[in-house]
Amino acid sequence: MQLKQPTNDTRHIVRIAKRLLKEIFKLGYRYQKCSLQLGHIQPETQRQQMDLFSVSEQSSDSSILMSTVDHINHRFPKAIAISAAGINNNWQTPVNYLSPRYTTDWGSLPSVK
Repeated sequence: MQLKQPTNDTRHIVRIAKRLLKEIFKLGYRYQKCSLQLGHIQPETQRQQMDLFSVSEQSSDSSILMSTVDHINHRFPKAIAISAAGINNNWQTPVNYLSPRYTTDWGSLPSVK
C-alpha cells in the first residue's frame, strides 16, 4: 500500500498496518508475528507535492512528539516501544500473591509492641 502523504508518525503507520491486517484476516487460520517493511524512505527535508484536496494528517504536534520519541530512543536505546497490540495487564501477578516489601517500603516493616 502506498501512503497518500509521507509521514514519520509511528502512530499513523501502526494505524494503517492494523487496518490492513483487518482486511486480510481470515478466521480459522493460524497467524504469527511479522515485521513491517517500509520503502521509498526519503529525508524529511525533501518535500513532495501534496494533493490540494486532501487534508494533511500530520500536525506540528505530531512532528514534535515523534522528534521527542526519536531523541529518547537515540539516547536510551529500547527505552520506548510503541505497541500495536495495546496494553494488556493480564500478565501481572495478582495482589494477594505479592510478597511483603520489607526491604523497599518502611510501612511494610513489622512492628513489635
